[in-house]
Amino acid sequence: MTLYRYRCDACGPFDARYPMGAAPRERECRGCGAAARRVFTAPGLAAPRTAVSRLRDAAEASAHEPAVVRRSPEPDRRPRPAAPADPRWARLPRP
Repeated sequence: MTLYRYRCDACGPFDARYPMGAAPRERECRGCGAAARRVFTAPGLAAPRTAVSRLRDAAEASAHEPAVVRRSPEPDRRPRPAAPADPRWARLPRP
């Protein structure tokens, strides 16, 4: 669905959603019922999300609905296994 802007002479501008290309030239105004003509506006182009915008969105979301914490945020304190004695296995990933 695409957002289209209409302007009523008495009430001013308002938005309506229609499938792309299916918006009528005139629509009834929600406030007074008069005919409102469609206004052509710039398309809403979104910039790619940056790390800052992702962090801001996460902070805003967590302000009202905090995320559920399943474990402690502290790093794992388990000791890492020792390197294998065989040098061929030394480059294999370890848990």
